[in-house]
Amino acid sequence: MNGSNKKQTGDVKMKKNLLGNYLRNLREQHGITQPVLAEQLEISNAFINYIELGKRTPSVETLEKFSKFFKVDLDHLRDLLEKQKLLNKQVKGEATPVELPEPVQKLNELLLKMDQPLLDELISSFMNQVNEHLIKMTPNYSLTDLREKYQKVLSFENNQEKSAVLEGFLKLPEDNQLFFKFNRVEDSLKLELLQSDRGKIDLFEKWIGPHVFSNLCNLTVPQVLEPQRGVSFCWFSPSITIQNQYQYLLNQNLDIDSVLLNSSQLAWFIQQNYEDPEIEYDAG
Repeated sequence: MNGSNKKQTGDVKMKKNLLGNYLRNLREQHGITQPVLAEQLEISNAFINYIELGKRTPSVETLEKFSKFFKVDLDHLRDLLEKQKLLNKQVKGEATPVELPEPVQKLNELLLKMDQPLLDELISSFMNQVNEHLIKMTPNYSLTDLREKYQKVLSFENNQEKSAVLEGFLKLPEDNQLFFKFNRVEDSLKLELLQSDRGKIDLFEKWIGPHVFSNLCNLTVPQVLEPQRGVSFCWFSPSITIQNQYQYLLNQNLDIDSVLLNSSQLAWFIQQNYEDPEIEYDAG
């Protein structure tokens, strides 16, 4: 029985990679190595290997190159590709090849032809340009504008939507700016700031009220390529009970010992109900 199951699994994997297996067989039947084929088709050896393994999806332009070189019907190759995509969706619990948009596939193929030093330089430059574009797209708010936006989008009193996200830069005196990210889901509201900006939480608490708890998090900031250390502040709707607030903490898989509580009521409830009675909480 186990042997039969293994055979069936192997058959599924073979069928799953219809296009890659077909192109590999074509190449081997013609006695051509991957490096030689890569030179003939003007694509990288690595990309051919990825296609044959089913780890990358070739663009139509690349399929045309295979079709002309091996003198096979292009429609047949495209049909194999579509069947392969369908099988990938049907096979559960297995990683499926990454399917990129057509322009990105072409860019990927071009990049794979380049020497590594030049490739690294181009990718770094491209990422910086994209990041600069994202910064320009990120909204800037004055404190008054942000407060009005909060009332319309995020406040618990106007929660027509179950969830809402608001992020951008808050303009501060002396041309300084502060990145923030609000995320409200039903009866909870989170505000993420850079750890270096945690002291400016009072700017928000003046119109939201005191936060209930805070914890460290990773924060993605548009002008910085790598995730930054941040602080997440949390509020709850006045209608939510202390027991539900406690359950929220548990559902978030937070280390309660690392959470900084700012609510004496929640601190007391945790002391009464948390499994580890030796942990002490300092509210405020």
